[in-house]
Amino acid sequence: INRGRLNDTEIVSSKSIEEMERIRITYPYTQFPGEGYGLGLRIIPSFLGRKLVGHGGSVLVHTAYMGYLPEERLGVIVLENSSGYLPANIGMYALALALGRDPEKELQFIRFEKTLERLAGVYETYRSTTRVRIEKRGSILYMISAGKYTGYEIPLIPDKIGENEHEFFVVDMGRRIPVTFREFQGGVEMIYERYRYIKTSPAVRF
Repeated sequence: INRGRLNDTEIVSSKSIEEMERIRITYPYTQFPGEGYGLGLRIIPSFLGRKLVGHGGSVLVHTAYMGYLPEERLGVIVLENSSGYLPANIGMYALALALGRDPEKELQFIRFEKTLERLAGVYETYRSTTRVRIEKRGSILYMISAGKYTGYEIPLIPDKIGENEHEFFVVDMGRRIPVTFREFQGGVEMIYERYRYIKTSPAVRF
């Protein structure tokens, strides 16, 4: 944030920091458009319209993230004593709040996470002839059926997350089978194969 200086002492030259903050290679998969690696740093060119520079890592029992917005001279450090929820996401959430923005609406990964949480629950078909549980595990939903004689757990792979309609799919014997969730006022429905399920309660074990 101080471009390599502590009080009146230069520890690292500002030119060296600028070189560290320059993208050398872009990610083959991205959370934000155009993000990549600098020299030991993750660079997001447009985080809520600003450049975000950061670095994170974990050794399982110690996990950390630091990130800063050079133009705003604003930074965050997140420390954890375990390896669980990504500290980078916590840090970006905090930076969004510090900018006066709404992370619940403006950060895609938060919207995605909240969508999965809303979709989780118990679903039933007409007259409860079929019943399944949709469970969130990390970034994946699972469709779980626990019958008296048979049962299954099927991962639902996200394909397209919209405002009120969300497309997932399952893979069965090489076939890709769509699963569609629709949120409407007062409820959620799920279309899978020939069945229409309605969410009847939050996620509980049965």
